[in-house]
Amino acid sequence: MKKILLALNIVFISNTFSQSNNHNICGTSEAMDSYYQSNPKSKIDHDNFELFTAEYIKQQGANKSSSTVCYVIPVVFHVYGNVQGGKLVNDTVIQRAISLLNKDFYGLNPDFNTVHTNFMGIRGTMPDITFALAQLDPDGNPTTGIEYYPTTSGYASSTNWPLIAAEAWDNYKYMNIFVQNDLSGSGNYTWGGFSTFPDTAKSNAKLTMIGLNGIYLGYNSGEEKSGINTHEVGHWLNLYHTFQGGCAIPGDNVADTPECDYLGGSYGCHSSPTSTLPINCNNVLINAENYMDYSSNSGCFKMFTQGQVSRAYASLYHPSRFPLWQPSNLIATGLGNLCPGTNINNSFVASTKVLVYPNPNNGTFEIQINNEITVGELILTNCLGQIVHKQKLIQGLNKIDAIKLSNGFYHYAIFEGKQQIGIGKLVIE
Repeated sequence: MKKILLALNIVFISNTFSQSNNHNICGTSEAMDSYYQSNPKSKIDHDNFELFTAEYIKQQGANKSSSTVCYVIPVVFHVYGNVQGGKLVNDTVIQRAISLLNKDFYGLNPDFNTVHTNFMGIRGTMPDITFALAQLDPDGNPTTGIEYYPTTSGYASSTNWPLIAAEAWDNYKYMNIFVQNDLSGSGNYTWGGFSTFPDTAKSNAKLTMIGLNGIYLGYNSGEEKSGINTHEVGHWLNLYHTFQGGCAIPGDNVADTPECDYLGGSYGCHSSPTSTLPINCNNVLINAENYMDYSSNSGCFKMFTQGQVSRAYASLYHPSRFPLWQPSNLIATGLGNLCPGTNINNSFVASTKVLVYPNPNNGTFEIQINNEITVGELILTNCLGQIVHKQKLIQGLNKIDAIKLSNGFYHYAIFEGKQQIGIGKLVIE
């Protein structure tokens, strides 16, 4: 099996990047220091936001966000060549990639319940974050959220920043993902990806981005390797590698991820859910199954921790991230349907008038409407904001048959006349 270089964050990549960086070596810390030395204002902003993050986590508590907030992130993919490493990269593959990304964030990956027993209790999920392909472009024209270009390479190098800035869509309205087979431009066709941390200067310059290798998108290399996408989005949400700083505190700035002293994840996976290995330099068991490790080399991406989840939620309040999920931007990018029950503060309309169960389900489920409602309507939308199922509802028990819908994530909205009385996510599997 070929080894994969997962991530060097583009905000820190310079022209000195070379093939000497491999899957066992991560130069992020050194390169980050170099970047901040050249950009002192960004270093001040970064440090200030770390203080905000710590306070946010203190107030919110681990693995806790506001359950009344709808975080939808509009996404645009820029694809350079529709065949990469012999793998097709088309609309279907991209849509699968988005679905798998949401699945990982919701904790619905098939191996989520096979986590090592030591870490089972600190698994974290982000059920109120949805990544969705944009439906309107920056000019307000309909789009699939996928743009195709001739084959090119090297967008991990700062020499290509002018091209990136010219092709990127507004960083304050869209998460920009660039898909190339040779991200480094050095002939390394197995390098998995890179990402930027929240940084206002980068967003102002239209250089906030994620880079992904098309051979790992969707099911192109199997579901496990699709976790590389999840890993890079984790960086975009201000998560460091679990081995950041080795065994030195504060490491990755997350309290519940054990320090890792061996960079690159070559220690492999846990051999069983009760294995006593691998351990770090303090003889503490490593969370080898973490998305922010390099564990896809061994096939064991499974989880975020609760501390990572809290840190990720905090990142959504960074000035470079906050505008993306605001109601006005969801309307501007064609995704207003994904949060139809939100007011100007993104608060979900609270309701005890309806009950949807079971959830997840296989496409058949029930909706119970209490006796205050006489007649209503169910509207299901997919992750693209498209209406895929509508059904009239009556007082009492309603049986819903959406068995023809593909497995995935949907948003439901329930109306009494024009008044919305219920909203939520529905999982069909």
